[in-house]
Amino acid sequence: MTYNMTFASKPPEKLQIQLQKRSPNGNNSNYVIVKLKYPLPNSIRITKNGTIIKPVLVTDPGSGAQQALNVSNCGDNYYFYTNYSIHFVVTEAADCLLTVELVDSIQLTTHFSMNISDFYKNSSIGTTFIDRLCALLNIIDTSRVKIVGVFSGSTLVAGTIESSPGATNTQDIQNISILLNTKIGSGDFASVMTKYIAPVLSQSAVYNPLNPDSNNSTDNNSTNNNGTNNNGTNNGTNNNGTVIPSGSGSNQMSAGVIVGIVAGVVVLVGTILTIVVVIRKQQLLTQLASGEEMIETKQGSATQLARK
Repeated sequence: MTYNMTFASKPPEKLQIQLQKRSPNGNNSNYVIVKLKYPLPNSIRITKNGTIIKPVLVTDPGSGAQQALNVSNCGDNYYFYTNYSIHFVVTEAADCLLTVELVDSIQLTTHFSMNISDFYKNSSIGTTFIDRLCALLNIIDTSRVKIVGVFSGSTLVAGTIESSPGATNTQDIQNISILLNTKIGSGDFASVMTKYIAPVLSQSAVYNPLNPDSNNSTDNNSTNNNGTNNNGTNNGTNNNGTVIPSGSGSNQMSAGVIVGIVAGVVVLVGTILTIVVVIRKQQLLTQLASGEEMIETKQGSATQLARK
């Protein structure tokens, strides 16, 4: 059974889900698949009793390589990073208590010069990618790094680096974002991945803070496929890391809107006054014509009386 979970407003950043049990010990064969979509690009983390559950790899539709969700495995999930949604299994097992939460994260996309079939033939490639990345960035807890998608053309590996579970500030993930961009810009990232996996054709990294308004421009470092750093300076940054103008640009836009409104009001008032003048002039002409007719009528009556 599948449920689409929706909210009247933005979904909570953290929620817990558990099925009501029909018996004291529950029945693991009873389950639901919950579909949940967020409006933000942050990584969505599933934990079961404090343990992070890594997602099932998402790949090309119709390729036959897509692994199905294990409906008897509490917390089994697909994470679709392109549209910010997650599908996960909740069973009636007594210990199936899931926590779903948005976290500060770095979206990393790496394009390898290798056939996608080779990626799936060698099950150690995914582990090697995570281990080498953690070693390069001095990340001790490898559960913070997860591969969320593998797609053809040659092979595109999409991964995320998340903040530490229970982290109370974003300094750690910010430092990792800066270090990763430095490694990409210097070519160290490509060198390591080429040595242990396959030649790297391109790479990109975007930091997605959970509360972007509370972070300065250095929190949103992004590196493009050519390794060129695109750090924003004194600019606002939206949730997907794209730099947008702020400050004076917004004021100019507001001033332009005000000028346009004033000009429109002036034109409208001028049009109304013109119509009023025309109508009044027409009324005066009508009254004048009526007065002339009355004078002629009186003169005609006086002439007739004189003749009599």
